[in-house]
Amino acid sequence: LLMIKERIIKDLKKVLVKLGFPQVEPVLEHPAVEVHGDYSTNIALVLAQKEKKNPLGLAEKITTNYKLLTTEYMDHLEVAPPGFLNFWLKTDYLSRQSNEVIKQGDDYGKVVMPKSKSGVMAEFAHPNTHKAFHLGHLRNIILGEAIARILESQGIKVYRTNYQGDVGLHVAKCLWGVRLKIKNEKLKIENLKTIEEKVRFLSKAYIFGNKEYNDNPEARKEIEDLNIKIYQSDPEVKNLWETTRQWSLEYFDQIYKRLGTQFDRLYFESEMARPGKEIVRKYLKKGIFEESEGAIIFPGQKYGLHNRVF
Repeated sequence: LLMIKERIIKDLKKVLVKLGFPQVEPVLEHPAVEVHGDYSTNIALVLAQKEKKNPLGLAEKITTNYKLLTTEYMDHLEVAPPGFLNFWLKTDYLSRQSNEVIKQGDDYGKVVMPKSKSGVMAEFAHPNTHKAFHLGHLRNIILGEAIARILESQGIKVYRTNYQGDVGLHVAKCLWGVRLKIKNEKLKIENLKTIEEKVRFLSKAYIFGNKEYNDNPEARKEIEDLNIKIYQSDPEVKNLWETTRQWSLEYFDQIYKRLGTQFDRLYFESEMARPGKEIVRKYLKKGIFEESEGAIIFPGQKYGLHNRVF
């Protein structure tokens, strides 16, 4: 069955063909004010402007011919100045459609298409490990999951992926704070039992590390050195990094479950950094990237974008 909006457009096109307007695509919208009907179109105004005709007279012609069609959904159709067509749907038809939505559930509106090996990759969420999940991540997940479900409803295979920063200065700040808190407060991370306790501890450690990085030159130097060790998978820090990263991932999984989403593949910056550098070096030689002030950049300004450090 066609959706009601598509039914109205299909019938409207029949009328327009009859009046000598083939290959016209009417636009149907919900009026901002309820008294103007369930749907409204300005097609008479659009055509009248092109054909140099009276829009109100053209709207009346469209209405007269539309009423000749047999439609089980239409209660009445009216013309409103300067040439709008306003549609009211039958209450019992809407009730039947509501019952159909309840009956079909998540299958309502789905399109059955031949299965294909190819699909669409939807990348969303992107929370960085060792940091708190925030409202921006929530918005990102809702949008990404909504798009994924719309695509799936049309028979498209969707691969949900998630790119996460599990290395970088934010991780170094956090781990520096973790180490100092363990030392100064004589804590043992094994005593942190629940995921809530672990994430709360990580959050406090990051806030502490971030403050010291900004206020304390000695701490800044230690954090920057630690950052290099994390990138190099130094044995001195690797075990702590892996343990605390896992805490973040378990914490994120709890949120994903609450939101009804899941991912087919997690991509981490730690695994992408090395091959990413190789790609940049390769295309530096080919002129895609450029050296600038000791860094390698993509000169995006040439293409109406911005220069980006790689």
